[in-house]
Formats: sequence, structure tokens, C-alpha cells
Amino acid sequence: MNLSRKAFTLIELLVVIAIIAILAAILFPVFAQAKAAAKAAASLSNTKELALAALMYSPDYDDTLVPCQSWTSGAPTNPLAIPYAGGNLITWRGLLNPYIKNTDIMTDPAAATIFNNPAYTKSQNQAIFGNYGMNDYYLGGYYWNGGGWSIKAASGTRPADPAGTVYFTEQTSFGSESSKVYTDGPIYYVGMSDAPMCWDNALSGTDPNQIDGYIYCYDNWGMGSFWETDAGIKPQNGGRSGTNAPRVADGVNTAFVDGHSKKLKIGNLAIGTTWSYTTTPGNMHVTPDYKTKYLWDLD
Repeated sequence: MNLSRKAFTLIELLVVIAIIAILAAILFPVFAQAKAAAKAAASLSNTKELALAALMYSPDYDDTLVPCQSWTSGAPTNPLAIPYAGGNLITWRGLLNPYIKNTDIMTDPAAATIFNNPAYTKSQNQAIFGNYGMNDYYLGGYYWNGGGWSIKAASGTRPADPAGTVYFTEQTSFGSESSKVYTDGPIYYVGMSDAPMCWDNALSGTDPNQIDGYIYCYDNWGMGSFWETDAGIKPQNGGRSGTNAPRVADGVNTAFVDGHSKKLKIGNLAIGTTWSYTTTPGNMHVTPDYKTKYLWDLD
């Protein structure tokens, strides 16, 4: 009785393995791109949710925009507040949370994992170290009151062009996309996205087309800016663009004051200025012919 066995030869097995390897090499990058696109879409949705929450916040507070943060004394009433400087620090994220009720929205799925302080709850960490930033200098940030820096929410009617004024952007993840973590130092700077022309070191108030002298800003955009040199943020994470992080294809998901969101090239966020990745902060200025295109509420 003859029994014959059928089996693959070694050559056939090697051919099959080679084919599978080739298919994997072709498909894995496609899967990675699809995953990145899905995260970018989720991030765009998050920015829109933040803008809509801010729109709901405004009429509840006498038509003022949400401030970049708030300090309170006594027992904290907001669960996302953290003890800081003898009081309770609440970021704009914490102030908007009653309208969102989901702190996961405050973190960008396309970004690196945010810094985690074991002294805080998960939600508190997301409210403090979440990686979306607010256009705080124009819409609710620091200003000089004659004797010191204060925080004041802007009126809801301040933005002359709500559909063309930046509200929230994707921001660097402090502590994971930078070499320093702002926990022992100025933790209150996190959550704030620098505008391209909130400060001009070289002209120092002599240019009528700049905002200077009354709004707090960290060294502007460009090569050698504070965020790149002192905070150690790489250019692709926002080191030369005011912490506005161009994570996917040099683009930043951006929400506007009227509630809509879209992805913008980093250069379009600085439109109306002389900014480029290689421009130094002191050499930046607004180009008068194009200042009407500026997206950060230049007034």
C-alpha cells in the first residue's frame, strides 16, 4: 500500500513568507497613516467641542469670554482646581468643564502622553497639562494694570471678526514634548498659546501695527524664541511657533471664536506677519498690507 504525503517544499515556504513580508511592508505604513488621520480627525472634533463649550460659557458670565485661568481662595468649588500659590488654580479647561463633562477632550490623541503629577487626579492632570492652548493674550489673559500683571476676561464683543479669530489650537505637551516640566516653576503658563505678534522685542512699542507693552508674552515666535531655547521644545512641537504644535503634515487643528474648527498650516496661523521658522523673534513685525488677515485679533 502506497501512502503519499503532500507538503510545501522549503522553497515554497520561503516564497510565501517573502510575499507576506512584502505585503506587510506595503500595508503597515498605510495603516499608520490611517491611524494618524483618525487621531487628527478626533483632535479637530475636540477643538470644535472646546469652542462650543466656550460659546455656552459666555452668556452665563455676562457675555465675557472664558479667562485663561482663575484663582480662588478658601475651599475649592471646582473639582479640577489644584492648590497653587496660596489659593486654588483653575485653568480655562477647568472653567469650561461644566459644559463638556469629559476631560478626555482636553488632551490631543495625536500628541504625546501628557505629564502626570501623582498628586493630582487624572481629570486634574488633564485640566492642567492638557495639550490644547488658548489665545489668551487677546481673549482673556495677562495684562499690565500699572502695578503688576492681572488676568481679565475679554468682552464677547471684543473680537471684530469672530469667524477669523483664533480661540484654541493644538499645543505642545509640556513634559513629554519639551525638556522642562512647569510644575515647580510657572505652572500657570501651560494652556496658553502665544500669538505671533503679541510682542516685538526689537521695535518695543514703536510700531503702530504691533501689540506691545500691555500684554504678557513669552518672546514671540521664531528661531531662538523662549519656547525653543529655554523650554526645550522642538520646532515640530511648537518651539518656533508659540507652542502651537504642527503635529500632522505641518498643520494645526484650530478653533475659532464663532465655534467652527479647521486645520491650518503653521504659516497660515502667522499670516500677516513676517514670521518664518528661521526668523528671530526680534525681527518679526506685522506687514501693514496684510494685517487685516491676522488671525489673533490684532487691534
